[in-house]
Amino acid sequence: MEDVDLLADEFGTSDQKIQAVITRYDLFDIDQDQQFFSPRLLIYLEPYFRMKEQRKLAGQRSAEARKLNDRSTAVQQSKGKEKKEKESKVKEISVAPAVLSFRDQLFERWFAYKREKKNTYTETGKKVLIDKWANYSDIELEKAIERSISNNWSGLFEEKITQSNPLQTRGKIQAGIENITSATTDLINDIQDGNFINPFESY
Repeated sequence: MEDVDLLADEFGTSDQKIQAVITRYDLFDIDQDQQFFSPRLLIYLEPYFRMKEQRKLAGQRSAEARKLNDRSTAVQQSKGKEKKEKESKVKEISVAPAVLSFRDQLFERWFAYKREKKNTYTETGKKVLIDKWANYSDIELEKAIERSISNNWSGLFEEKITQSNPLQTRGKIQAGIENITSATTDLINDIQDGNFINPFESY
């Protein structure tokens, strides 16, 4: 009982009183090393000690799980990063810049104009339009696009060629022949009547 004096100082009493409490009243047991303890208190504290030990073990298991999780996460992140880098390199290699033909550029110009007007084509609509103009030359397509854009039209239209009416043409020719015939008849009559005056004869 080496610490009796410390306990006496702690509680502000004498060593003799502390020793009396320890050795009497059956409150404490003294082992071979003269260390005193309370069996009843140990019984009371046993659930606390058990809970403390369980928490200690749970903390150790949690720490081990975190370590394993951190390692797994680091490995997964590393693999994910490597995968993304590989995919990026493959994409850079496989995706080459597309080279559009002159005809494709013309259609792209028209589609861009339609996007500006908030009136875009569906993929089906694009295919139908391209097929419609398949038999026209690039020059005809370019003129149609320029004509529609300059006139703010919503569609592409082929150039209409105005043809004269055959009946109208025939009528004009017939009228010309009749005029010539009439003028010739008048000229002959003037000559026969002596009324013809030569406009080129000098006086």
